[in-house]
Amino acid sequence: MNDKAHFHWSEGNKFAIEIIRANFFLNSSVSAALIAFMATTKSVTLAFILSTLSFFIAAILGASLLMMGYYINLRQGNSANAADQTTGKQLWESANGLQMKMTRVLYQCPGVMVLGSCFLVVGFYQLNLRNGPKAIHWTIDLSVGHSTN
Repeated sequence: MNDKAHFHWSEGNKFAIEIIRANFFLNSSVSAALIAFMATTKSVTLAFILSTLSFFIAAILGASLLMMGYYINLRQGNSANAADQTTGKQLWESANGLQMKMTRVLYQCPGVMVLGSCFLVVGFYQLNLRNGPKAIHWTIDLSVGHSTN
């Protein structure tokens, strides 16, 4: 591979790291929101627990992929600064091998997210059956201040 291909490969890795970061933040925030929902409504079903667990697993996968992505970037950068070409080539090839493994794990994250979403839908359906269909009425008080005369 020439230097231009190395540059584009490492830049592509940086974009993958951003996708992984978004995956991590999305899954961790959804699992935290589900825990807060279950705590406030005191309506815990098995589907909610499985959904929270699925999103938590996806967040853990995202965190480990994020660390691995930064490690790959480090190895790719070190390959350019290696003392000789053989060492640089070995560093680059090992980084590419890690990147292929990381990509396989990354492809599993959306599946875990879809599984968590399916459990979430089932949990809300069970909650609706248990509590009965109720309309939610939102009221907003637009008054700024009242005089107490």
